[in-house]
Amino acid sequence: RLFASKAESDKARRAASPLAPLETLEQHFFGFLVQQCKTLQLVEEWARAVLTAMQRLAPHSCEISAFGKVLQHRLPESQVGVVEAVKETSRQMLLKKLREQHAGASAADIEGAWKAWQRDGIPVKVCQQVVGHMYNVEDGDLLMVKIIDLAASNPNTQQAGDARVAVRDFREALLQFQVARAEFVTSEFFDFFSTVSGDAPWPTKGLVSAEQARTLLVRMADVSQLSGDEEPLPGAQERLLECANSALSGLGEQVAFSYSECADDLFADVIRARWDARGGFEACRRRASARAAKTRLVASDGTPFASTL
Repeated sequence: RLFASKAESDKARRAASPLAPLETLEQHFFGFLVQQCKTLQLVEEWARAVLTAMQRLAPHSCEISAFGKVLQHRLPESQVGVVEAVKETSRQMLLKKLREQHAGASAADIEGAWKAWQRDGIPVKVCQQVVGHMYNVEDGDLLMVKIIDLAASNPNTQQAGDARVAVRDFREALLQFQVARAEFVTSEFFDFFSTVSGDAPWPTKGLVSAEQARTLLVRMADVSQLSGDEEPLPGAQERLLECANSALSGLGEQVAFSYSECADDLFADVIRARWDARGGFEACRRRASARAAKTRLVASDGTPFASTL
């Protein structure tokens, strides 16, 4: 209900005042509670209850975790739809593989086989086929490492005679991978946005003024402000300036912009150009993974230590 209400509110807000910023999800969340609860005391009670439940459940549910990251302006709102799409696509692909395995079977037999997967787990080879359909080879290999680990710890693996992964664990592995990937994509932009929005005399969480948006573009268009130790590729500065100028013209006369508006739309090409300046997002992620692996080296007595390599 909250996201449906937010979509309706955005549409009405844009129609009524094209130059006004869209609400952040956090703003709409509290406005939604005000409409539902009517009194300030109830709003505070419900808000506290929801946020407490989210903190408790987020480590066990990627959907709740993603919702919390959107509320905190660490992820753009579009990622909620992406999470739903990953869930539905994986479900449809599992059903497709199940029907292929039981070609010619009755609807009742298919339903029985699906319930067996729900009870005993999904064969790892089926998980691999679904992952291969949804992701490229490199991402698929990374995901399968996690999925194979899940199968090894699943008691049904031994009972069934083949490697199996619980349906919920498989879904969570897919969603965690997707959210982590999205968070990495916007990680640098999040840092820029937080710094610029926090510089305001009266900062508003998740929003930047038109002037701040221009400042943000100027900073992001500077190739010398690339994070990491990589040297920018030839032509990177020119490409960044081109994307920044295009984004600047897209600001128009709007007075302020939400984090999601910037990350999903206005600054999307600039964000992409900054990754491209270092060899592309995938290359940067590989280097980040390699650096993280070095810091996870473990001494002979089992004590983790940071690598100096």
